[in-house]
Amino acid sequence: MRVIIAILTAGLMLMAFAACDSKKEDTAKEDTVKEDTVMKAVYEDITSDESYISWKEMYPNATIEEKLDGDYIIYTTQDKEDYNGYTFFNYIKRAVADYYGMSSMLMRGYVAGLDAQNEYMTEDMENGVYKLYAKEWDMKGLDTMYVDEKAMDGQKELFDMSHNIFVDHGKVYVKAYGTADDFAMVVAEYGENTELTYKSIMAAGNIIL
Repeated sequence: MRVIIAILTAGLMLMAFAACDSKKEDTAKEDTVKEDTVMKAVYEDITSDESYISWKEMYPNATIEEKLDGDYIIYTTQDKEDYNGYTFFNYIKRAVADYYGMSSMLMRGYVAGLDAQNEYMTEDMENGVYKLYAKEWDMKGLDTMYVDEKAMDGQKELFDMSHNIFVDHGKVYVKAYGTADDFAMVVAEYGENTELTYKSIMAAGNIIL
């Protein structure tokens, strides 16, 4: 068996996350924006993003309105069967993260370490409703989260045919690819490698091997 395990350190600064909120609906044409400094910046970030503009151009018959309101950033698709909402919500998360100098990957990892129903972010794909908490994130419990057995739930063992595994939890993410006889596993932790890196390696290895 040839095994490669790479341990990476991502030297990223974690910053306080504070915001006002907005609501985004897939309904009409682009409309006015409240003169709130934070949310105006988020709005302008999204609507000037070339990849977002290109994404909208892929759906010429669709009408999209970006507007701000309320205590959360909420995106609701007009049709609950339209799973493009997940793509759109990623633009929102990235724009908020950009404004506060925070990694959107860290946001995702933190939420992944929480219960499905939490105060920070929910993605209800069945009903097409996506909510992002836009006040300060205290990131409580972040330093104890890692890719444990629960995080690996649903992942398959590596076998004769090659396939990929990607899981993130808190500050740690694990990627493995290959077969049971020849695979590589990459483990990365924000800031610096700690015991969480080691515990993630052990937990992931127990599942995929």
